[in-house]
Amino acid sequence: MQTEVKDAFLKLLRNALWNRPIEDWKDLSLQQWKDLYAFAEAHTLVGTLFDALNTLPEDNNAPSELLLTWVVAVQRIEDEYARHSKIVGIQRAAWEKRGLKALLLKGLDSAAMYIVPEHRKCGDIDWYFGSDEDWRAANAIAAENGCKLETDSDGDVHYLLSGVVVEHHRRWNDASSARARRVIDALPLEKPEAQLLMRNIHILKHVMVGGIGLRQFCDLALAYRYYDGLYDSARLENLLDEAGLAKWNGLLNAFLAKVLECDYIDKVNEVPDADLEWLVETVFDDGNFGKRRQGAEGKERRGAFTLLRSAMSRSLLFLRYAPREYMARIGSLVIGRMKRKMKIRLVK
Repeated sequence: MQTEVKDAFLKLLRNALWNRPIEDWKDLSLQQWKDLYAFAEAHTLVGTLFDALNTLPEDNNAPSELLLTWVVAVQRIEDEYARHSKIVGIQRAAWEKRGLKALLLKGLDSAAMYIVPEHRKCGDIDWYFGSDEDWRAANAIAAENGCKLETDSDGDVHYLLSGVVVEHHRRWNDASSARARRVIDALPLEKPEAQLLMRNIHILKHVMVGGIGLRQFCDLALAYRYYDGLYDSARLENLLDEAGLAKWNGLLNAFLAKVLECDYIDKVNEVPDADLEWLVETVFDDGNFGKRRQGAEGKERRGAFTLLRSAMSRSLLFLRYAPREYMARIGSLVIGRMKRKMKIRLVK
């Protein structure tokens, strides 16, 4: 991606996140605008960036031919948000009617932290149930309503409901080591520290395994703003240290502070420029859950051996930043994905 396009993208994104004035804006050509839009689409930030366009002078705005495409895309995002809200409301009522303790993870809760919640691209609907008994009961309710349940490699259940993927989680976080789980599972989920740790670990898992886009980093940055003043920063730092996540958190915080310009990070550690640059380039190249990565001929690289090469590259850096306990877990996830991809190819 051209430097001019990258700079313009980040200026729009920072405005959309923090409502800050855009300064020193440089005009973009039609092709540069198209590249910017494609990049936003790859990172599922089309709706979020749309909110920043109104702050640009009229003669510096996106070309009308692209703007029409943008408006249509944002309308779809708004419709999707409404559909998710309806499903969540219906399901929450169903869980409460049966006396189940169900908590919504990320998703609409993260959207509520944005200036325009309806413009945050929705992902899956993720439910966490406080006990195995409630989890099984929720699965039974979904099956009774005609949903076809499938079990993933982590033992969680997912299904389609009105075209939306719904997941029932046994755990509320992605901690991949016993050490981290002991620390995190001791926290009540509604606590700000738990919410911040949940998003932190979710990013770590996907950066190391298959890739993750900028939307999840934006979610975490906005969570820091949302919970600002509601938690003890020293306690959060101690929890991260106890969980073996202190080094990783230093790299992550550097990304949030220097790339997204989040002012709500309590402590920004100095990390080697090369390491931060690697993380920035990797995330930018990944796109949403790794779907943007392209091969030399423009074909998407999603095969088993691509996953293996990507994992090896990531491991070299994250051996310094991620807890050692994570590596075995990450390895098993990569191998599992490779096996599934190779099986799909054989079937085809």
